[in-house]
Amino acid sequence: MLGPPCSGKSTWVADRAELGEARVDFTRLAGALGAAGDHDNSDDIKAVTYAAQTAAIARIFDGLDGPAYIIRRSLAASSIASYGEAGVKFVVLDPGIDECLARAEQIERPEGTEADIRAWYESPPDVPPEYLLDAGALNRPRKEATMGRTLRDRFNLATNKQKTPVRAEIPGARGDESKAVLRIYDPIDSWGDVWGLSAREFGAALDELPDSVSEIELHINSPGGEVHEGLAILNQLRQHQASVTVVIDGLAASAASFIAMAADRVLIAPNAEVMIHNAWGVAMGDSDDMRKVADDLGRLNANLARIYQSKAGGDVADWLEAMRIESWYSDEEAVAAGLADAILSDEEPEEPTVEARFNLRVFAHAGRAQAPSPYIPRAAPAAAGLRPAEQSVNATHEGDDAMSNLTQGLRDRLGIAADAELDDDQLLAAVDEALEERAEPAPEPAAATARNLPEGTEVIDSETLAQLRAQAEEGAAARAEQDMQRRAEKVDAAIKAGKFGPARRESWLNALEIDEDGATADLERLTPGLIPMAQIGDAGQPDADEDLYNRAFGATTKEK
Repeated sequence: MLGPPCSGKSTWVADRAELGEARVDFTRLAGALGAAGDHDNSDDIKAVTYAAQTAAIARIFDGLDGPAYIIRRSLAASSIASYGEAGVKFVVLDPGIDECLARAEQIERPEGTEADIRAWYESPPDVPPEYLLDAGALNRPRKEATMGRTLRDRFNLATNKQKTPVRAEIPGARGDESKAVLRIYDPIDSWGDVWGLSAREFGAALDELPDSVSEIELHINSPGGEVHEGLAILNQLRQHQASVTVVIDGLAASAASFIAMAADRVLIAPNAEVMIHNAWGVAMGDSDDMRKVADDLGRLNANLARIYQSKAGGDVADWLEAMRIESWYSDEEAVAAGLADAILSDEEPEEPTVEARFNLRVFAHAGRAQAPSPYIPRAAPAAAGLRPAEQSVNATHEGDDAMSNLTQGLRDRLGIAADAELDDDQLLAAVDEALEERAEPAPEPAAATARNLPEGTEVIDSETLAQLRAQAEEGAAARAEQDMQRRAEKVDAAIKAGKFGPARRESWLNALEIDEDGATADLERLTPGLIPMAQIGDAGQPDADEDLYNRAFGATTKEK
């Protein structure tokens, strides 16, 4: 979308773009990054906004699915040609210089806007007719604007439906009031209301439950959201006296995935998905501020990794790596990893679902189909029983009965009378005494002589053994180098074929290291030619904005 200042470019796009379609708009980006007002940007805000705009345009050409709108004032002829050859369609919005000047005065645009308008009309962009959007699409009807839709558009994890209420339902058809059904079918957001579900709103729904409720069935279909709001919801569930069963109906991504870990039992519907990744943050400031934010995010990531590990087993370090590369799990993979206990069968009661669609393009992978194979812990999943917070308020779960049975079994085998009062330390002392009585003396070690060695054993001196060990270590290092080179060749070949951009090289290398066979199969399924590998043009003649960009980043050219 090209046009002079005050031509209405942003309004035209907002009125016609569908919800969820990407829009790269300098003015809107500047506002999100702290501008004092529309078109009233400091040099620092302009510099940061240019960087965000460049990254957003690069992401679009790095294989972003679906339509996208790029709003610019003008482009050099060479850039127009390069974009046009790549399939980009242009709209030039030109209401006339008098109209633009009148609008600038009416809405009190900053000083310099009039000069920018006149400069645009002195040298307007020359777009060949074959690159222009057809008249039918150009005249696409304006959408009916509503306040709810406008707020949703500004939230990058928005849905295309009205917010789903957190309903605390007591199924009357069951004939009792022991089970309640709740739903998380929205993003997790501290503002709540039209923005998503807040911990305050979820807590209010829990407070409405009568004391007779002993089982909560929580249905989840959410792209996640704010970490601390999600942690608050997780702990609200852990602290509730009722047992909790989570049913993942469609998606449990980001914060929604660790909320699910609060349950005593996690069921996942066929074809549903789970996604885990590192915590995100946005900050402005100096190097100390950036380091503090990085440290805070590191602590958050470690905390979340322990939540997944407490449910699924494995090592915290491995879960941190799985989060770092953003891991997506299908229904079967979630069960294999221990993040879910079973796939919802036809026999399981399934509550009616509420339709919701989320924009997943904000993540590194837009769903399991576009992601490499996820991390699966080598250890068996954690045994079912109490959820990780055994200290739940008034917790009375079957784990208590299991411990009581174990204690009684030990007393029976040791012959301790039923009326004998023993605490845990005394019981353990009795076990140790019984083990010592049954232990047999260890045999004397045999002398290390040739006649005592098993048949076929060869004796070598320590120097020869050290040489053999060194040679084995060198061979292992060489093999590791060969494996690394082989994986790099696979990823580089995929990049050269245009299957994805160079920015994702490290992510795919990590995926191949974790599961080379699975990641190789994923690479082979990707469609070649999605990413243009040839240069898309240059920025043309520098303007005042480019000079500012160059001063901020030290570059001599920037992507237009």
